[in-house]
Amino acid sequence: MNGTPPRFVFRGHATGMSMRLTKIGDQVVNLVSPVHGDSCLPATGGHTTTVVAGSDRFFDPHFSYDECSTATHGTGDPNDPDGEFVTAVTAVVNNLRITEVPSPGEGVGENVFRVQKLSLGLQSTFPPKPVKFPTIGFTELNPYVNMSLNDLPITLELDLALMAPQVRGPITGGPQAGTIVKSVTWDGNVIPGNVLKRTGFGVIYFGETLISDYELRVTLLRFKLGSSPSGDGTGGDGSANGSPIPPR
Repeated sequence: MNGTPPRFVFRGHATGMSMRLTKIGDQVVNLVSPVHGDSCLPATGGHTTTVVAGSDRFFDPHFSYDECSTATHGTGDPNDPDGEFVTAVTAVVNNLRITEVPSPGEGVGENVFRVQKLSLGLQSTFPPKPVKFPTIGFTELNPYVNMSLNDLPITLELDLALMAPQVRGPITGGPQAGTIVKSVTWDGNVIPGNVLKRTGFGVIYFGETLISDYELRVTLLRFKLGSSPSGDGTGGDGSANGSPIPPR
């Protein structure tokens, strides 16, 4: 350890919204909306909070959202790696709207996605030694409020068992990608999995997870916009974790 005494290192982050537009109509662009709502823990823990009023009005023809807020908390004595440590993160996005204009041959009329509220909440609890891995779970069990595409409701079947607090580790074979969403229902169709595709809009990925030793990362929404504008973005992203050095 090069003379470094044992300690606990906190890791936790939360982001609200992030959007990038790469093409509008036939014009190639590189328009990046800064991450709104961005909280990150230092190695020693503590508390961070960020509140942003909403999106830049410049982007209103293509997307908009109201207040974004994020917070991270890390408690426990980092100089006592054998103790108990708790990391909690939250990310909230209000009144998100994304408007896509179909490309030629993709139909007519705008495609509009809306969600009244995204709310991510995660907590990681690392019990005292000799426990080697943290228990991590969701603290918000209703992360999607009033979603729709073209005024037709989007409902999700969530995997509540995966969202419940559970030991995260050991993980073999590297980080494991997954989802908390079992199915998506829209326009009378029940779609297995966590992906909704719409010609003239693009692709929406719901509830993606990445699980590794000591960590659960969740992205509530990820977009791949395929018409006008083209681009990508995320909403409600975060991870709650931390680890002792050296490992227990």
